Amino acid sequence: MGNNSVKLTDNRKEYKSVYQLKPNIVMINEIPDLNFLVIENEGRRYDLARDEPSLIWLFSRIQNQLRMITSKRMQYNFRLMPFEMIWQDQLPDGIWKRVVMVQVPEQIDQLLVDEAIHNVRIKNKGVEFLVPSFQRISQRLCAHTLHLGHYDEIANPEDHITKTVSSQGFRSRGKTREIYMNPPTWNPVEKWQTIVRIPIEKI
Repeated sequence: MGNNSVKLTDNRKEYKSVYQLKPNIVMINEIPDLNFLVIENEGRRYDLARDEPSLIWLFSRIQNQLRMITSKRMQYNFRLMPFEMIWQDQLPDGIWKRVVMVQVPEQIDQLLVDEAIHNVRIKNKGVEFLVPSFQRISQRLCAHTLHLGHYDEIANPEDHITKTVSSQGFRSRGKTREIYMNPPTWNPVEKWQTIVRIPIEKI
């Protein structure tokens, strides 16, 4: 049975408090532990297409292999999830240390990830690529909002979140996570959607 014959599950809808937010409204939520494919590397800010092969190419192919596997064996098909980024440290020449990840369903485990990566290697012989790790990540208590507009303006919702949670007795406890909900190449700048999420704790 092919992917088209299996009901499509969208984790944006399954985890509404994680991925369905409203612009400029700061929400405080306990984020459930979730599975991710993760790559830690260095690159320019907001440029996932520069590398060869690109991280966009890599993550999409691995996820599509996972979809084929789960559709055939488990009758489970899923929608590919958006990129999530944590920018760690700025280096010279506009380069950043970064954590790049995509969320994958609960049905995925390390063995399936290994199989999917193996399949990508077979289908793309001679292509060298970074191998993502499979991680279950605990984000815990976070404050977040949906930003509409250019990525260069993300400092504004960050500041809004920080001030809002401070007034409620919370403070930041880690780096900001940015979740790019729609592809910038397909949408005008004013419709770019980015979830801006900051881990917090009680003061």
